[in-house]
Amino acid sequence: MIPGGQTRSLFGDSGRRGGGRVCPRAGWPRTTGGRQRWTLREVYREAQQQGTSPRVTHRLVVVELPRRPDPSGRISLVILVGHDLRAAFPGGDTLSLDCPGPAIALVQVTDELAFRFTSLRWTIRAGLGTEARMIRLPAREEDAERLLDGLAH
Repeated sequence: MIPGGQTRSLFGDSGRRGGGRVCPRAGWPRTTGGRQRWTLREVYREAQQQGTSPRVTHRLVVVELPRRPDPSGRISLVILVGHDLRAAFPGGDTLSLDCPGPAIALVQVTDELAFRFTSLRWTIRAGLGTEARMIRLPAREEDAERLLDGLAH
């Protein structure tokens, strides 16, 4: 379980506090593969200890970010998407950005998930003209790591 919230950052503190490496083209923090893998391993380890599976307990919410030519447009886009993700899934760290890839949230499955995701998808379509999608985590940790690698490129 994720204490105190529904989401967990795939990027650790760097997304919340501005640490870590910065995407040179956009000016926002980006993930490192090691940090993403560490977070996924933690989710899979916790699920195994509790006798569950991340395939049942978690989803990835992926928001494709439209390309913006100017740095201020890219930064404002990231702020808007981060706000929308946090509004849809309150209570914890939400987003991971992998320059120049999508925004990704690791979301715990709750009774409200379908409603919250649908609201987010409408908001993203109306505001950005792009898509948000939800992906079920694979049963195996190794497959989840490959999935994240594929999303980042």
